[in-house]
Amino acid sequence: MRRVRVLLVSPDAESRDLLRISVGSIERRLGESVSFLEAQDGEEGARIGLRERPDAVVADEFASRAGAFSLARDLRGAVEPYRGPIVIVLERKHDAWLARWSGADGWMVRPVDPFELADRLVVPGSAGGTASGTATGASRRAAERAKGDRVKIKGTCRRCGREFLAEQVVLNGGHCPWDGKPFQADYSIVLVDSLADAESAGNTLENALEKLADIEPDFVLDIESVLGEIRGHLERLERSHGGG
Repeated sequence: MRRVRVLLVSPDAESRDLLRISVGSIERRLGESVSFLEAQDGEEGARIGLRERPDAVVADEFASRAGAFSLARDLRGAVEPYRGPIVIVLERKHDAWLARWSGADGWMVRPVDPFELADRLVVPGSAGGTASGTATGASRRAAERAKGDRVKIKGTCRRCGREFLAEQVVLNGGHCPWDGKPFQADYSIVLVDSLADAESAGNTLENALEKLADIEPDFVLDIESVLGEIRGHLERLERSHGGG
């Protein structure tokens, strides 16, 4: 009998035990035995995931140090991306967009329902993948999407003067990755959402222009019409709170 391997990522041993019991319920549905790999945080999880290539990854949102969202991004964005299903267990349903952005195939809000978790791992099209070794179409698309993300928006913290990537701010919930303070305490959710949208839109724009350039059409595009408004907003952002 083939053995399905599932990586469980959580800083809490009791949480990993509960996940192990929940995931174990897929044995009957698959007709295959399940074994487990474990990691206590996202950094360790990424190392194990890329080295061992388990059939599926289940990560607790509270994974310490590098979190579950960062773990998913690291797995999807590796030189040789992890292509199996990734499921993230959320504390709040409002974080579902972060799980989607990270490249995860499925997510669910605690407390964990064993049957729902099994569906995320087994049933294609249920916002999850399959634990049978090959990624579903959703998993492959997420891996290719993460691998294809080439626009990396950079910024500089006005307080500490250090440079950061927009992705780092998103993963840190709107806080500076260096001094740990929020960039805009009253609108952290809006800030995080907007940065993620900006990077995604930048990739969409770049990909579209690349396709146009590749087919060599009999026209040219006015550069200012494409970049003018964007440049204006960036300049306004640079001027705002210039003395702060």
